[in-house]
Amino acid sequence: MKPKPRQCRDTGATETVAETIGSRGAVPPAEPAAARAISPVKVSSEGVEVTQSIQNMPHDVPLVEGKRTIVRVYLSANAAGPIMVHGLLKARRRPSGAWHFIGSLGPVAINPAENGQLRTKRENESKSLNFLLPAVVCQAGFTEVRLAKLWEAAPAPLRVPPNARRRVRFRPTPPLRVRILGVRFQAGSPPANIEPSALDYTLIRSWLQRAYPVAGVEWSQTAVDAPQAWPFDASVINAFVRGIRTTDVLGGVDARTHYYGLVSEGSGGFFMRGLASGIPTAPDPSTVASGPTGTNTWGWDTDGSYGDWYTGHELGHTFGRFHAMFCGAAGGAPYPFVNGQLSDADGAFVGLDTGDPASGLPLRALPGTMWHDVMTYCVFQWLSSFTYTGIRDRLIQEDALPASMAGTGAARARTRSKSAAGTNTIHVVATVNLTQGTGAIRHVTALPAVPVGAAMLSARSASRKRMARAKGPAISLRLYGKTGRWQAYPATLIPDACTNPGDDETGTIDALLPPAKNASRMELLLNDKVIDTFVPGPPPARVRAIRPAAPAPRRRGPAAEAVEDNPVLTWQETGTSRARGRGAAAAPPGRVYTVQVSIDGGRTWQTAGFGLRQPSVTIDRQLLGDAETVRVRITSTNGFERATTEQTLKVDDL
Repeated sequence: MKPKPRQCRDTGATETVAETIGSRGAVPPAEPAAARAISPVKVSSEGVEVTQSIQNMPHDVPLVEGKRTIVRVYLSANAAGPIMVHGLLKARRRPSGAWHFIGSLGPVAINPAENGQLRTKRENESKSLNFLLPAVVCQAGFTEVRLAKLWEAAPAPLRVPPNARRRVRFRPTPPLRVRILGVRFQAGSPPANIEPSALDYTLIRSWLQRAYPVAGVEWSQTAVDAPQAWPFDASVINAFVRGIRTTDVLGGVDARTHYYGLVSEGSGGFFMRGLASGIPTAPDPSTVASGPTGTNTWGWDTDGSYGDWYTGHELGHTFGRFHAMFCGAAGGAPYPFVNGQLSDADGAFVGLDTGDPASGLPLRALPGTMWHDVMTYCVFQWLSSFTYTGIRDRLIQEDALPASMAGTGAARARTRSKSAAGTNTIHVVATVNLTQGTGAIRHVTALPAVPVGAAMLSARSASRKRMARAKGPAISLRLYGKTGRWQAYPATLIPDACTNPGDDETGTIDALLPPAKNASRMELLLNDKVIDTFVPGPPPARVRAIRPAAPAPRRRGPAAEAVEDNPVLTWQETGTSRARGRGAAAAPPGRVYTVQVSIDGGRTWQTAGFGLRQPSVTIDRQLLGDAETVRVRITSTNGFERATTEQTLKVDDL
């Protein structure tokens, strides 16, 4: 017996095998002996639709190569009453591929009272005969599908309508590259650890695979400690995510990866409204976003977590998608359908959620006049054809960008050799509130190299006349030397997206400054006024005594079990004495740490902790995989200088 062919499915999802009959070139089985007489009922085809997420009958939405694909056959009958019908579909690669036979996912009840009502059938998944295509016919190029057999449940064979066929084209599309940073913080009384649940991550990944125009998601996730205590807002988290992303890209993470900060509201009371740190008009995977997750249904979402579509919305901004300005969404751009719907009143476009059996999510048709685009603030959100094709176009553009840092081998060698303090490229992330005339320098980090695709700012005179000639607010970073002389670096504000009418006008500065010897301080200026100052601590020193901490007292809270399984590392700086208890000495004033781990011998690195003010870090075990050893890199920095130490540890000891 030949094995059943794989179905078109999302990469990483649980494979679901339909009632697939036969395999490549196989002959379909004969009807049961009791069904040799042809039924007098005449069945007609009202259309064949091949769909993956959103589609209309002319098939204006591109089909993505390898994505889970459903063929929907719409039938009518001249029977006296409803009849239950099964079907067999055959599909082949055009022009001369072998036929593959696919059984329907289930029977369909054909109701003669609904003859000719194509819209009614398209808007209800139970009113079409549905087939899940095998992967072999979902490759780039043309595919032909034909209804091969029909029979009643009685059983009795039915004549196949000759027009129940369709030729479609599958198009190559890059994957969605995304890294989710779950933000861990303590809040409540008594304080409890709050971080996203396993279900949050699972449903986000599943939703992106089902709704976005991709066959697969190159997914990674980790939990990291928040940069400050609760409360905080998305602008603070976005600045934090920008710092981690830059560090990761220098460590070998694909520079085309989109980063997202995920903040759980816990049992309620810790809701953080989402924001995107910019809407790039050109391909720019460095644009980040963050948003909340939790169990709230918002009146329509009942799968246990709203983080899925909320993440899809904020990530949409990072792909250049503006708000569809409906249901309170503002600051957007023109949208082609009324009321933010997936379709105009004619219902031409119908969404299809192909489902996720592993998560208990069924196949569902999403009527275009009831469901709304994910870039609105409306209920019942999915991707419209407008957003779907727009994100696909941007994915293709981003795929052509460089994937890895410049000079990877040499740069990594230089990084490992820098165990003593030295001057480096300076990465600055700051937030600015134009309405209030305030700002904050959030992260100042000394880097060993310039990340791929990034450019350093150029110094220039910051005279009032020159600044006045600039369009919009004049923002600059001023770097002072020991003698009081300074260099000014005009910076560009990245406006926050997802703001509401009446919100303050806010944004982010993400800048790289050239190495500066003997720098004494940095100022952030808005319209020639100093709004924040950064003063570095003493020169950093190498760390030592990197070791697992003693077990902590048992924590309580919804994420307690996950947190307790994550190892805690501590260390000391050279010249400091060991502290009692868990072995971590207090960090010198002005000292900040970055912790990275590598499970491939130092070829690539992932950030486990960033902006740490204390010499300890909780490492998400997901970063360790199945490795037996892990290389730990701890960088101590005062912002302008850095000192790095690496050490190999046994995972079993953590």
